[in-house]
Amino acid sequence: MKILKIKIQGLTGFEDSKFEFDLFAGKNVNSYEKENNSVSYVINNLYKLNSIALLGINASGKTTSLKLVLAMLNIFIKNKSLTEEGISEIGNYFEKKIICENYIFNQDYIYKIESTISKDKSNALYFEDEFLYRKKVKRTDSKDKIFTNFEQTISRKDIDITYLKKTNSIFSGILNNEEDQLVENSVVDLTTITDVNKIQYFANDMDISYVNFLDDSIESLIFEEETKNLRLNLRIRMK
Repeated sequence: MKILKIKIQGLTGFEDSKFEFDLFAGKNVNSYEKENNSVSYVINNLYKLNSIALLGINASGKTTSLKLVLAMLNIFIKNKSLTEEGISEIGNYFEKKIICENYIFNQDYIYKIESTISKDKSNALYFEDEFLYRKKVKRTDSKDKIFTNFEQTISRKDIDITYLKKTNSIFSGILNNEEDQLVENSVVDLTTITDVNKIQYFANDMDISYVNFLDDSIESLIFEEETKNLRLNLRIRMK
């Protein structure tokens, strides 16, 4: 079970009220990326990125973005309810409703779940409507075609809501049939340490190329054990 793409519309504080998080490797993957576990195999010659960096100044929405992604993972991978801690918090990021699209790959199939999440009079979250689409990935499908030509399999209004809580997704029916769900589909929340500086623990062992990806003016990053200070050696460019 691999989530490939997340789209959310109707958010406050985002450009055009939209948020998109794409884990799909759009470019060709080389042998180095495969050997170093930078990507995970999906199907055909298609791969999913194992890590993505979010860059931005303070208060630009990095932590909010992580919380939105975490909520989608918990709902559509961990099979959690909208009432669960951390998920209900996404209500802080929209006024009345949001429309979410999540693309998930599992056993030769890609599922597209289109969900409308709304607030009731007490601001509690519930699924107002949902549509579940599915397509079997053909061996000839390219990167351009993998997210097209879905077939609608079910809508929320098609099923007896007596057996489905308003706070649970219709995708829970697929997740409930998954074996070893707790192991394979685990989601670990590390957002509590996003504002904690842990760089002193790995500064001396970290490849400087990772630092240069964020700032190429830094030549070295050294943590001095005796003084407990972090020292940066900068390269100054003269124009």
